[in-house]
Amino acid sequence: MTKINQWMYEEKLVEATFAEKGLFILPVGGCGSLLAWLNFDLFSKLNEPWFILIDSDKGTDEAKPI
Repeated sequence: MTKINQWMYEEKLVEATFAEKGLFILPVGGCGSLLAWLNFDLFSKLNEPWFILIDSDKGTDEAKPI
């Protein structure tokens, strides 16, 4: 994600990088790991504003229960 952002910045497709805007991308994994982050209240322990961008695994093998 940050490499794409850096490339876009160098190509003048965006005005700033994530770092210049004070943003940090934290991949948390998929299929259940988000629930662990929420259950252990890990986001609030970062002591920073945060938001979640979620995609879906619906219809894939990863979405099937083990």
